[in-house]
Amino acid sequence: MKDLFNIPAAERRGMVTLMVLILLVNLGTYFYPMLFPGPAKPPAEELKFIAAFDFADSVESRNYKTPKLKRWNIPAEAFDPNNFLAEDWVKMGFTQKQALAIIRTQKKKPFRNKTDVKSLFCMPAELYRQIETLILITNFQESVSKPSAETRETKKPHILELNSADSLQILQLPGIGPYWTKRILRARNQWGGFCCIEQILTLKGFPDSIAQAFTRSVRIDTALIQKFNINTISWDDFSKHPAGWYGVAKSIVNYRDQHGDFHSAGEFSKIYSLKPERIEILRHYVKFE
Repeated sequence: MKDLFNIPAAERRGMVTLMVLILLVNLGTYFYPMLFPGPAKPPAEELKFIAAFDFADSVESRNYKTPKLKRWNIPAEAFDPNNFLAEDWVKMGFTQKQALAIIRTQKKKPFRNKTDVKSLFCMPAELYRQIETLILITNFQESVSKPSAETRETKKPHILELNSADSLQILQLPGIGPYWTKRILRARNQWGGFCCIEQILTLKGFPDSIAQAFTRSVRIDTALIQKFNINTISWDDFSKHPAGWYGVAKSIVNYRDQHGDFHSAGEFSKIYSLKPERIEILRHYVKFE
């Protein structure tokens, strides 16, 4: 046991030296802040000055590029915002979506004064300062005066024809935004034109909340529909057309191959697999030349 726990003199001196160093390090961490205090905290006045100092004009900030301000096309002469069209606002520098939003706001409540123009949600302060002196609202009383009972009876609301309307016109329909404008135009291109309002109302996800207002605001001219020759169209092309879906194309092409060309839409009723509502829609898209 004595030989086992016997520690040579050199190792004992090393152990003592290590413990002394550990003790000095621990004592140093305690006494160092007292012997060598850090920098004093700036006075309150100096802290306030630093917080309020604008570093935008400092030498260091000169190396950074400041963002370029948007350029606006200021009209060359005075204008009445109540008479501006969406194209006019776009020419000034607004996006198409912002321009249509301004038009909708103006239709609901015409501009009475310059403050109404300034309060537009998309009107930048820098632009308003440049056009403030050019805004000239004229004949406001005439534009907002209530029509007489006779005028209300004779005046008809504007009804949009869907088969000839462009995207901007469709976008102004009640409840129709950019998403549904694209969906309606895509469906119109697939069909070659609409034959009834139900083709739009039955689009997947079309909101019921706007269906009634939408129906009152549009009409359909079936004369503008692009028709195809039912006696020459191939099964492959017919099946890609919405009118040929759900087996309609296959049933008609098979019947045509067995019995010859069609001469009228009434012959479709001889195909028992075709439902009457399918035939009613199909007759608007076919010709028999």
